[in-house]
Amino acid sequence: MKIIESIAEMRDYSQELKRDGKIVSFVGTDGGMHEGHMRLVEVAKNNSDVVILSTDNGVNYHSHTFNKGYDYKFFLNTFKNHDKDLCKSNGVDVLFRPDPKEYFPYGFNLNIEISDTVIARLKQKFQDNTIVNKICIQEYLQHFNIILPDVILLGQKDIFQTWTIEQLVKRLNFDIDVIAVPTVRDKDNVAYATRLLHSAPGGHIVTKVGHKKRIKCIYQVLQEVASWDDFPSIAKIKNYIEGKIIDNGGEVRYVVVCCPVTMVEFNDINLVQRPVAIVVSASFNHVMFCDNIITSLI
Repeated sequence: MKIIESIAEMRDYSQELKRDGKIVSFVGTDGGMHEGHMRLVEVAKNNSDVVILSTDNGVNYHSHTFNKGYDYKFFLNTFKNHDKDLCKSNGVDVLFRPDPKEYFPYGFNLNIEISDTVIARLKQKFQDNTIVNKICIQEYLQHFNIILPDVILLGQKDIFQTWTIEQLVKRLNFDIDVIAVPTVRDKDNVAYATRLLHSAPGGHIVTKVGHKKRIKCIYQVLQEVASWDDFPSIAKIKNYIEGKIIDNGGEVRYVVVCCPVTMVEFNDINLVQRPVAIVVSASFNHVMFCDNIITSLI
């Protein structure tokens, strides 16, 4: 596995791959990798000649301190070897690890908003950019220019971010195939997430069992709702989901029912005539988790 930490070197190598006629796939991560990321790698290997995986060294998780000039290396030091070993053992061809200070020399000023969507409404409601991480969107656009991928792999778990990137590729006419991969879950149906990982004594990366026990209620209630034979109003569906999460010690940020193709929100159950996405964001002990399910509701 080749490790590249310079933007210039990555750009030169990408151009060399293109000259050689290689099909290049790209998997973007925040670092702190897990089986969900490796599923993206598996799909990438089946659809390309060369798999390039990037990590932003945790700047997405520490941007608030990075912006103020603090040291972001806590995240890097925690996961650096873990990430490298996992990538190598899963057949990643190139691990791209640029320094965030080189990658974002002008900060995180890019703001992408597609109006008339549930994403735009949520961003306005919460007055922040955590609904669709603008650092991640900015990073993807830079990767398109540097890595020149033919294929990109995205996960359904981050459904709003995945949809936004798909729309950018389509609307800006990038010659890139986008493959959205279903959420990867463990035996308890909990979606793999970096927030569930921490460094145990000896440097081993393990799952936060306590957090996992609490957040599994999110997908459990989504599965339950999807299995109903008859559906009440959308308001009652939302209230039911919120109640189950609160009963399990969670704090609900939002529950939305929307079209997974257009991201237009549904408010009337009688107008739903196609598959819908039910998307949940909730926090447990101040740690935020998101999950979703796509179902018919008819």
